[in-house]
Amino acid sequence: MNKAKPATSKRGRPQSERLTPEDADFIQQQIKTIYPKFVQFCEDAAGETEKLESLGYGAAKDAASIERTFKYAFKGDRPLPEYCWLILEELLSIVPEDLPSKKGSSTGPKTKPLAKLLKDEPASSLRSHILSVMRGDSAGYELRDFVFPDVIRVMAEKLVAAPLNDFIAFFLEFYDIKQQIKHGVSRFISDSASLRQELAKKVARTKYLDIVDWFHSYSRYCSPELAGDVEKEFLDYTSEPSFKEEYEWRDLHHVCTLIGYFKAYECVSAVSFLKSMCFQDNAKRIRDSLDTKLGLEEVAKLASVIGKKQFETSLVAAVGKKDASQMLKQLKR
Repeated sequence: MNKAKPATSKRGRPQSERLTPEDADFIQQQIKTIYPKFVQFCEDAAGETEKLESLGYGAAKDAASIERTFKYAFKGDRPLPEYCWLILEELLSIVPEDLPSKKGSSTGPKTKPLAKLLKDEPASSLRSHILSVMRGDSAGYELRDFVFPDVIRVMAEKLVAAPLNDFIAFFLEFYDIKQQIKHGVSRFISDSASLRQELAKKVARTKYLDIVDWFHSYSRYCSPELAGDVEKEFLDYTSEPSFKEEYEWRDLHHVCTLIGYFKAYECVSAVSFLKSMCFQDNAKRIRDSLDTKLGLEEVAKLASVIGKKQFETSLVAAVGKKDASQMLKQLKR
């Protein structure tokens, strides 16, 4: 007896391979949980295809072609290609077995219990909870449960309220946390004005080494809005006595490091203030740096950052034309 063939499209592809409307909605909702704009997801997905190309999954795709592919699939016109499923698994921990048509539900019933569990735990325990799930030691929870909105919100609020070292550890030391969890937390913080302000105040007024560690660990997640809030709080902090205690003795390398971080986010006012620090007290920080090779490299870096002409003009204003000429000769050796 002949077996019935599966229904096919005009192009001969089995309809059963297409996404149902519920499946399409489930995937789109999961994308929105992490990526406020679909184009952001497509840009990250394009980066993933470069890795897939090296593994033999065809040529890398650009964001525009990936966007078209997903939109066709969401409308049910075409099935998702294999590389798209690999992208979904890497960026969102979604596999075909997660679809409502396979499981019968897309509501994620574990979200509320997990959110409640994490709410009662200290921020420092987030790492151990995620690790236990990744190792398969946490019964009842899966890694994708950590990207549901309620869970993302709890983690974001706890990390902002925690000591800054816990925040830094989550984003710097815990390399094996899936990127979609980190991106979800950072985007929630960025979208919340109150959380941004709370975090920015804490970062700006922390010790020098902590603010550098924060920039280093959070650089790929920090939004321009948050960077702007940190700049504002930092400039307010400069008028407080504790700022002088923390920064007055810092050398040129320390100041230039902060200049580099603020400049990356186009925080012009903070960069301008830190530049002025380099020329304070008869350009003491620059003078002290001219006696060593590493010091000379720092001075050269500063000149490069602010521009050769502006550097020379500022130096003349700080130490006078004669001394500036001698210092510039040392720099050119």
